[in-house]
Amino acid sequence: VLVSTALSARNNPVLNELQQVVTEWETTLITEGKTTEEIWFSQPTQVNGAVDWINNYWTFDYLAPVSFTQQVASETVQVKLATWLGVLEALDDWDNTERLTPSVTPIHAPTLVLWAAQDVIFEYDDQV
Repeated sequence: VLVSTALSARNNPVLNELQQVVTEWETTLITEGKTTEEIWFSQPTQVNGAVDWINNYWTFDYLAPVSFTQQVASETVQVKLATWLGVLEALDDWDNTERLTPSVTPIHAPTLVLWAAQDVIFEYDDQV
């Protein structure tokens, strides 16, 4: 089984928008005079509007039960800002285009490939 993924996260419009939002959270904390360490250990609950953004855009799903999205949101708002910033920085550097090219890494066995049909971050054409 091969769980499909995108070749690269570079220049992904959804991740770029998320980077912009998280950078705004960071800027808000800087403006409030927080130190780098305080910012890294801050949670979205400490940034005006961040929890609303998470509830409305990050954990919202038409098909999922509200109880499920509320649970995800309650856990998401506890994630430290350093994690948000670090993951987004790492994703910006993530590029498997060459490594996953069939001529470089051919698959010689019957393979079931799974991918997310409703993935809003990595479009169908971006997935391997």
